[in-house]
Amino acid sequence: MELNKIKDKFSISPKLEKEIVSFIESQDGLVREFLTYLYQSMSVSDAIFTEREDLLDYCKAAKVLREGRCKDMEESLFLDYILYHRVNTERVTANRTKFQEILFPMLTDDDFENVKRINYWAASQVVYQTTDTRTLEVMKIWESGFGRCGEESTFFVSACRACGIPARQLYVPWWSHCDDNHAWVEVYVNGKWQYLGACEPEEILNKGWFDDASARAMLVFSKTFPKPKHFTYFDGEAYYVNRTSNYADTIDFKLKFTLNKQVAVGADIEFQVLNFGGFRTITRLTTDDLGEVELEVGIGDVFLICRYLGENYFIRLNTKLDNEKNIDLDNFKSEYERWEEFIWQAPSPSDRNRKDTPKKKEVKYIEKAFPNENARKTAFSLGLENLWESLNEKDKRDIRVEVLEDCKLTNESLADDIFLKYLLNPRVYIEHLKPCRKTFSKHFKCKEDILEFIDEIRVLKDKVLASPVDVFNYKVGNKLSIKVFAVAAFRSIGILSKLEDEQVYIYNENDFELIDIFNENSITETYKLEFKGDLSYYGVKWNLTRIVDEGCIYIEEKSIKDKSNLVKGKYLLTTVNRLPNGNACVKEMLIDLNKNLEITLSYMETELKNILSHNKLPESIKSKLENDKSKKYKLVILTDENSEPSRHVVNELCEDESLLNELDLFILFKEKYLQKDESIKRLLSKTKVNIIENIGDELTESFGRSLFVNHELLPIVSLCDEDFISVYGFSGYQVGTTTMLESIIKL
Repeated sequence: MELNKIKDKFSISPKLEKEIVSFIESQDGLVREFLTYLYQSMSVSDAIFTEREDLLDYCKAAKVLREGRCKDMEESLFLDYILYHRVNTERVTANRTKFQEILFPMLTDDDFENVKRINYWAASQVVYQTTDTRTLEVMKIWESGFGRCGEESTFFVSACRACGIPARQLYVPWWSHCDDNHAWVEVYVNGKWQYLGACEPEEILNKGWFDDASARAMLVFSKTFPKPKHFTYFDGEAYYVNRTSNYADTIDFKLKFTLNKQVAVGADIEFQVLNFGGFRTITRLTTDDLGEVELEVGIGDVFLICRYLGENYFIRLNTKLDNEKNIDLDNFKSEYERWEEFIWQAPSPSDRNRKDTPKKKEVKYIEKAFPNENARKTAFSLGLENLWESLNEKDKRDIRVEVLEDCKLTNESLADDIFLKYLLNPRVYIEHLKPCRKTFSKHFKCKEDILEFIDEIRVLKDKVLASPVDVFNYKVGNKLSIKVFAVAAFRSIGILSKLEDEQVYIYNENDFELIDIFNENSITETYKLEFKGDLSYYGVKWNLTRIVDEGCIYIEEKSIKDKSNLVKGKYLLTTVNRLPNGNACVKEMLIDLNKNLEITLSYMETELKNILSHNKLPESIKSKLENDKSKKYKLVILTDENSEPSRHVVNELCEDESLLNELDLFILFKEKYLQKDESIKRLLSKTKVNIIENIGDELTESFGRSLFVNHELLPIVSLCDEDFISVYGFSGYQVGTTTMLESIIKL
């Protein structure tokens, strides 16, 4: 009966269906049961993407746990958070039995203690480092010794599951009060889910450096791949479960949409927040039979794109003020090529997640050797030195020898940059790299062969990005996978090609031209969109987004720099001045690109009062500051000696005696104050300064995080009221610091 369900599910590809059924039937007992459950739960793309033998590793490790440490665990908890193979978007490869081999000897009968031990071990193996958005497979994260937060949490969840501790990844799609996002972990210990930072050990649970930030989240999700009882939405691959109320103050946000006095049934509502210079999607919902959507969400502004009956409506709301609102779409007709400005309201700071913690143990990070030396040597032996050097650092760490050997088939003599990037390079997007060139070059002889083949591919709605050779073998894939396949196929037969802004381009007569691989006849027209003014800080202070039915496509910086022609269609241009309190001054312009346009960037100015914040200092810092409330304002500077940015701040203060008279001044040092800094000596001669030494890295980080500034950039400066509530803060040196402080004091 279960196999019949699997046959029905994978009937879209008879070849895949036959392989999966045969594979399941070759196993027995618990392993067979587990395989059946996994294939029932995973998407078609995931079934293609994941090697059969790798899945066996998960099932065999789960069998050991089910017959031992997890024999009494609730079945759904075990299946979804112990057995399940996928954590994020990583390539799934064998890792569970390896983790068991390493970690089983250090386990006790106390799962709280086990979680701590695993996390300390994980911190010794993997440290944080910014990387691209492709998530490495778990073993490659380990071998590399670093990863971004999404990779650290994938690594840690996998280790916990291997040890019989239910674990899941939690993440904020995008912050609203600052740029970027974050992922962490929840573990099921002592009968409840509790959170922690991955590879960031603490002596207690429900503690992490992100406590202040998570209290300002608009949405916190966990992703689950088997269907849960309750979920917010399904993206074709994963189910998204709303966990926001566990971390931030929330509100039940209810909206009803109408058009021409009729309820808007089946309207697509995209919820967005401000991040990286533009609006980023945090979730998508569809209106019900009453034209309604409902979402538990943080308290701040949201930007909505409503797609209904072929039109886009752009709506800005505040979840607190507009928590139950009837929205008449007639009032939101789009106006183009006109600037609109507003103050973006982020969720207010909160210390609801803060808690004191025992001092954590020292962690000695184990430096890792370069994990892919064999591939590097192979590249050089094949004469592919230039190609190797053109790869990004992540690709150098996990590219397989056979992929490099496959690249050799393209053309041995091409070394120019354009050929390296758009012909020889195996990387198209963030797909998993497998050899494909030899296969494609035998099957395809010209562009038309590839386009005819694409017409035969079944389009899937799931989100897993299949490799080009898998798309070829099974003739299925989502639209993005098929576009990646097209680029790889073109390159295999000597046609320079690229994927840019999620569109396929081929090189023709000294330039790239757009090619419509789906014969939609809607994206063949392109126009020049030129920008004037200060074009620096793209993706931070300004952004351009293409609005399409499938979602938002964020235009890449290279398209802006290269002044590339853009596809005909609707675009949203934003400029942003982010304020210290997390709010932002925003200007936006809708663009209907159907001709060549030239637009001058414009930024909104703000009143001084809008930059003020209301952030509570951590108790661990506040307790070190004497407060006699003799003066209304306190200036707290955390620094080290002989730091040039710090000297700039101190020298400015020395020149402004009237300001010094208004302040209680505190200077905190990360280490012992050695009295070597002449600028600080000069300041001490002019006014009373409270010196606090040996703050250390942990309190430095805590101080910076509480102000939502970069804690690695000294000095960290905070202007506080008499109760040590920070009203203004920054890190590093800012020109005109004293002028700004005087202006705030005079408000």
